[in-house]
Amino acid sequence: MLQPLPGLLAAVDPFLSDLLASPAARRRIAERAASLPPIWSQSCIECRLTAQAEDRCDLLFCASRQGGGQRALAARLRSGRPIPELGRAHRFWEAWADPESEIGRSVPVVWLEIDDTPDDRAPDPFVFMTLDPTYGSAESASAGLSPERARVLAEEGLRRMLDDTPDRAALDLFERCARLLPEGGYMLHLTTMPQRGSRDLRVSAVMPADQISSWLGAIGWPGDARTLALMLDLPGRPRGLLAIHFEIGDAVRPTVALDFRPHDRPNESPAWRALLDRLVDLDVCDRARGQAALDWAGTQLVDLPEAAWSMHVQRDLFFKLRVQPDGSLEAKAYLGILSSYALL
Repeated sequence: MLQPLPGLLAAVDPFLSDLLASPAARRRIAERAASLPPIWSQSCIECRLTAQAEDRCDLLFCASRQGGGQRALAARLRSGRPIPELGRAHRFWEAWADPESEIGRSVPVVWLEIDDTPDDRAPDPFVFMTLDPTYGSAESASAGLSPERARVLAEEGLRRMLDDTPDRAALDLFERCARLLPEGGYMLHLTTMPQRGSRDLRVSAVMPADQISSWLGAIGWPGDARTLALMLDLPGRPRGLLAIHFEIGDAVRPTVALDFRPHDRPNESPAWRALLDRLVDLDVCDRARGQAALDWAGTQLVDLPEAAWSMHVQRDLFFKLRVQPDGSLEAKAYLGILSSYALL
């Protein structure tokens, strides 16, 4: 289903602590969400966790073919009204709205990320394209695209994101990384962020957790191996398939990130508690902020004027841990908002 964003954000606002998002940050969240076209099926608020973190919350919104986002975007584009809120990657969005185009046929899900700016500057969002053909569907786990096919799709998507020819060296390295994936691994997401002053590629891949270190060694990752080992040993790390986020340009960059999402409910889970305790000990998470993130998670039933039926809302949570170029560790909380009609 498509989310009625303004009403939905208002409904979950009481669960969003001032420690994670100040009233000013929440106002910016509401204003930016209200300006977007109604094509989204999931939402997420990215929050900093250190006590000294700046007052900003980046936003992520998911549009899916299965959820009706592709059709809704196509209808909006046919109306002739411009959509400046989608940023400079408008040619990508135009292609995705066309189910007969390469992008429209092959990319089931697109994420939009809006960097928060604590002033009146208009944000310039960027897009993450999904490279997994079964992402967001009820099908079994994907075997992923072949390295050759992943490169073709990546090149077409990047060409439309940039409105320019993507860097050949980066694409060559992308394909090499895909070829070196262990058995069961596949490329998941891809973006580039010239808005942040770089045309490097940010890539997400899925692989068995116990193969991550050896795969990073094979692709020539130059980051801090000790911090990586520390991160891989944290409580709550999934033991099966795991998404890893990395960056490449003319070489592999030293940053790498992993998602941590213990299966149990955050405030009822020893694994979440152990993860929070360890992050506090490592001085990468303020305890009060971390607890506020755990308190976010839960479910609620809401009635909104713009929705035909009552809605079941799940407030989801995961932490992202990132090895920085200097070898330090960074932690962020991602507060997810998933919704469905409560017909029973």
